[in-house]
Amino acid sequence: MTETRHLQAMAIPEQLQSIVKPRCDDFLQACEAMGREFPADQFALLQRVFAASDFVAKTLIANPAIIFNLLDSDALARSLTVSEIQKQVDACANGVQNDEQLAASLRRLRKAAWVRIAWRDICQTATVDETLKELSAYADCCISLLTRFIHQDFKQRLGAPLTTDGREQSLIVLALGKLGGQELNFSSDVDLIFCYESEGHFEHAKHTLDYATYFKRVGQRLVQLLSQTTADGFIFRVDMRLRPFGNSGPIAASFDFLENYYETQGRNWERYAMIKARVIAGDRQAGQSFLTMIQPFVYRRYLDYDAFDALRDMKAMIMQEVRKKGIEANIKIGAGGIREIEFICQAFQLVRGGRIHDLQSTSLMRVLGALKQNGLIEEKNSDLLHRAYLVLRRCENLIQAIDEQQTHSLPKDAIKQARLCYAMGYSNWDELHNAIKTLREQVHALFKQVFAMDEHSPKAHKIDDPHYLALWQGVLSEHEAIEILQELGFEKPDFALNLITQLRQSRAFRQIPERTQIRLDQLIPIVLQQLKQTESMDDCFQRFLKLVESIMGRSSYLALLIENQQVLGPLIRLLSISPWISAYLTRHPILLDELLDP
Repeated sequence: MTETRHLQAMAIPEQLQSIVKPRCDDFLQACEAMGREFPADQFALLQRVFAASDFVAKTLIANPAIIFNLLDSDALARSLTVSEIQKQVDACANGVQNDEQLAASLRRLRKAAWVRIAWRDICQTATVDETLKELSAYADCCISLLTRFIHQDFKQRLGAPLTTDGREQSLIVLALGKLGGQELNFSSDVDLIFCYESEGHFEHAKHTLDYATYFKRVGQRLVQLLSQTTADGFIFRVDMRLRPFGNSGPIAASFDFLENYYETQGRNWERYAMIKARVIAGDRQAGQSFLTMIQPFVYRRYLDYDAFDALRDMKAMIMQEVRKKGIEANIKIGAGGIREIEFICQAFQLVRGGRIHDLQSTSLMRVLGALKQNGLIEEKNSDLLHRAYLVLRRCENLIQAIDEQQTHSLPKDAIKQARLCYAMGYSNWDELHNAIKTLREQVHALFKQVFAMDEHSPKAHKIDDPHYLALWQGVLSEHEAIEILQELGFEKPDFALNLITQLRQSRAFRQIPERTQIRLDQLIPIVLQQLKQTESMDDCFQRFLKLVESIMGRSSYLALLIENQQVLGPLIRLLSISPWISAYLTRHPILLDELLDP
């Protein structure tokens, strides 16, 4: 199944002709009412588009000027550059007095732009990549312009928020998900995170306003205007749930807040999400510096074995969900759908991206190429995923273009099935359905077998004496525990035992997930065994446990120490000889990555 099939020779199916003819008649009457005659040489294309999309038909009947503006230019014949789209969007600000008027102008532009994009998609004069990139460019430009306009309004009323070195700050908008990857579909939500550089406050005559409140209000206004639905539709639906703490978290957060959050509480699914993060509005340079700042959180320099468990969980959740009844027709989350292709790519990015820089891309297409070039998946499998992604994304766009509905399921209605068949270039539903079914079965089979993760799972250090684990877990008597610590070489075995007991009974230990506790069950016995060869054993062990306390919330650091002898050995030596290095690593555990380089 190829990305496109030729429509030129395909007649409009009989069951659609009864819909197309009255739509075309209504459209021609609307043209006559505005004093324009629709070109005869474009009529066949008009019929084709009306056959595939009720959204386009209704929009053009209500406002035929849209298509004449497109025909008077060459906008239907080629893709638009980002700069051309930017000029269209910026023109929406001409003559507007407030953000409400700007939002209304952007809604009208979006509707006209979506007509053009659907037209080209249905007529197959645009590639899937062109369609996705244009949809994303409109979102980028609309969100950026509206952010600037709102910020300017707030600045005039309240003042300009400044950084500590006196530079003016603005709300920075990060796009994640499909917009982050510049792969937006016809009726996508946009996944956003709002941030700003640094905290501060305004001193007004009657009150003090902190920057957190200022940027919260800017962000709330932006979401409101983007999402608001009027007779002209909306600009974009906004989803803010990927921000720290989800819906309960702050609408906008400072760089320090976000850095601390990702450093101490960031979870593997958030690493998975932040792979797609891209700056689309506000201070681009500052936003990019923030993404660079958190890059070590997203991309580990080492082969991230801790991520394997998370990927198994995510994969199991996907497998469980695809078995649910009623989603077989869903080409996004159903078996062999778009999400499985995305998961394969982003999982490799999560595990290998720290070492293979080609994988550090927000674009799924570029990642697929990098996977093939670096030998991570076979060429035939890369080609399969590439082909399937293009077909499923085009199918998804055409399904949504029928009624501009946010749906990802193959239609059950016979008329909509006929519309989709015609737009995709298939003569009947069985032919299209079987082609998509075969493609999805191939993707799902690859999805199930592509991660032979057990083969790559870490080989644990071999523990010479099982009593080390029993000692850590507190199942030995005090006498037995002290005896073992003496044999290991501790000068103050009772003090060492007290340190172990305090850590296991601490509130921090009790609050960590069971999986992290299991990591510690692996790590502490390994360390006790390696301490036998260490000078200043008592001091070294105390320093090590302080480091453990600082990284207990981040299971990936524990995994790094367990699975990489080239890290744990040098770390123990450093802790034994330098209290300063010990204290510095405890404050900045991200530097543990540096120990991977001899």
